[in-house]
Parts: sequence; C-alpha cells; structure tokens
Amino acid sequence: MKPESLSIVLFILGIILIGLGISLALIQFYIYSPRIVSGGPEEALTGILFELLSLVAKLGFIGLIIYGGAVSLRNGVHMLLELRRIEKGVSQRTESSRQG
Repeated sequence: MKPESLSIVLFILGIILIGLGISLALIQFYIYSPRIVSGGPEEALTGILFELLSLVAKLGFIGLIIYGGAVSLRNGVHMLLELRRIEKGVSQRTESSRQG
C-alpha cells in the first residue's frame, strides 16, 4: 500500500472512530434512565453500585474508542504533512542532516 493511501486511510479511520465514540456517548446520554430500587438499604446500595459500575464501564469503552481514533487521526495527519514536505523537497529529516 502506498504511503499516501495509508495516511488517508488512517485519517478517515480516526474520523470514523471519533464520530462513533461521540455518537455512542450521545445515545447513552439520551437513553439513560436510572433504575429505582424498592426495598431496604442493601438493595438500594447494590442498585446504586451496579449503576455506577455500568456507567464507568461504558465510559471506559467509549474513551478507548475515542483514544484509538485520536491516535489514528494524529498519525494520519502527521504522515500527510510529512509526505507533503517530502514532495516539496523539505523534510525535517533532511533539514536536521544538513545542520548536523
């Protein structure tokens, strides 16, 4: 695969993953309804802990999706910029080798 194609694929994958994470977060925000537990304090505490654990797991999963998208997007943009610099004949690597 050409470097240009790979950088575009990484860029698009990053955008898709970030969009997926944001859409999942919005869906969970709009459909969330806490369960009301009737009973004693033990059942109420168990219900609250279950809800908190469930929310933390969902947020962690969404966070990992967005993090993966951000890494992919960053690498795709970096590759695109580096390829443009190479096409123009100016690269960070060539500049550092000229100086040193």
